[in-house]
Amino acid sequence: MMDNLNQMQQVEEYMYPDVKPIIPDIDLERLKEIEEKIRAYTSGSNINSGLNREELEMFLNWVTLNSRSYAVRNIPLTRDISISTEPMTGQCAPTQNINVKLLRKLGLDTRPFNTGDCIDATNIPMSEEDLKRIRNGWHSTAVRHSVSVVTLPILMQSGEVKEYDFLLDPTFRQFCLNKNNNENKFYDEESLSKGYVAPHPAYFMQEDLCKEIISKGYFWLNPQTAKLYGDAFKHASVRKEYQNYIQDTSGEEYINYFKNIPMRLSEDKKGEEQFAKLPSEIEEPKKGITSRIKELFSKIFGRKKQNKMLPTYIEHKNNINKRLTIAALTPEEEEMFRSGETQVLNGNNYINQENIKEEGRGER
Repeated sequence: MMDNLNQMQQVEEYMYPDVKPIIPDIDLERLKEIEEKIRAYTSGSNINSGLNREELEMFLNWVTLNSRSYAVRNIPLTRDISISTEPMTGQCAPTQNINVKLLRKLGLDTRPFNTGDCIDATNIPMSEEDLKRIRNGWHSTAVRHSVSVVTLPILMQSGEVKEYDFLLDPTFRQFCLNKNNNENKFYDEESLSKGYVAPHPAYFMQEDLCKEIISKGYFWLNPQTAKLYGDAFKHASVRKEYQNYIQDTSGEEYINYFKNIPMRLSEDKKGEEQFAKLPSEIEEPKKGITSRIKELFSKIFGRKKQNKMLPTYIEHKNNINKRLTIAALTPEEEEMFRSGETQVLNGNNYINQENIKEEGRGER
């Protein structure tokens, strides 16, 4: 028992312990309206049907909550752990699968990819030992992480609808454990023997972007954020002696790799169907005393009969603040966004507004 407790304490030693994945309040009726807007746009029946900032955040927060709920679906009730605390290690492919299936049902352009395939395309320097391992069966020297890019229609203040890309990475927090993010990783023989040649990507990532991904599980993909994200994975894939010789890759190049080096999704798994339901396919649960009693018994004796409205999740008993917290725009940034002068969708300062250029949909 003591070993299990020690293991749990170690799991919770994060680089940014105060930043936790958000668990937003969900308004199913609003989500149904958002679904209708997206369908109208993707079907071509209304090309002016785009999402405003509030709708965009509500939609992506729901998508993230849905996939993260799937990632922790099998966590035993005896563990004092939840979406807010679980690193979700090894759950990148399952969450990617859920996200892509869900978003493609809406007709959205959704591109699954693996960072390892994209980073390999940037010619990472390798030692002779790395090359030998690849010849002996290594699939890649690069950090492999399954994520996706989705293109969404955004309604500007002018009434024009523009398409913007968002990178979905709900399980990035697995790279933020302190025990996996220290320079000793460069020298640890056991890690090197397993193919881990450097600390995890969060060790190399710009702090504001890193915190945003931990919290929201997604971010607006533009040349600036693409470079920050891609470079972090590239540095995490290169031995210490080669860190200063990494070839530079532009944000535009990373975006091209992310959107045009596809990967095959995993096969359907049991239990996926309930997490691949659109808002219009979700049944509203009854609010009567019978439903509340059933929910109580479900919490006590297990989760075989889950809430049909939303994927269930276990929340720490002391965490009572489940409301959505979003970094706010300054009045100046808000006006710029509403008027279409900038594409910024959050209040973080890591994006250089002067260098932002209007993006197209990209090559197919």
